[in-house]
Amino acid sequence: MADFTNAQKMCKSSLPPSSLKPSYRDRYVNLPPKRAEHYARDRRLTAFENAGQLTEVLCESLPHITISKLIQGDRAHMSNWIFEGTPIVMNEPYHGQLSAYQTQGLAAVELPDEIAPYCGFWDLTPGAKPKTKTFLICKAVSAKKLQKLLERLSQAAANMPRWNT
Repeated sequence: MADFTNAQKMCKSSLPPSSLKPSYRDRYVNLPPKRAEHYARDRRLTAFENAGQLTEVLCESLPHITISKLIQGDRAHMSNWIFEGTPIVMNEPYHGQLSAYQTQGLAAVELPDEIAPYCGFWDLTPGAKPKTKTFLICKAVSAKKLQKLLERLSQAAANMPRWNT
């Protein structure tokens, strides 16, 4: 609840309400016609939100803008989140290495595929890998919290089905 309140405060102090963007779920999950890819994405997003106790921020808040401006690597499917009061940017590019996001005062982690929300280019082939990677990025000063979040998400991912099932 505290992170929901923090998210509301971040948005109120940043932009007018008309500047709110659609949720991650509306942009990448609830797309007609709903296919197997969308059901799997819904499962992974729900697990990501619940296991991580994350709250989405539906605006470009100043803390999230600051992080985004420092990101040097490829960008795609970006969204803003809060974990225990810490602003986090999720980036899901088709090309990118973790080291590209661990620069200029930033800390970054890569999520396991089983709990990574987007996982682009649906492929039902057993053993297939998604074409996107999911990186969570925050200011370096919050690196310990980011590691704590990764541990929670990794534990949940260990009990989840493969990303493409």
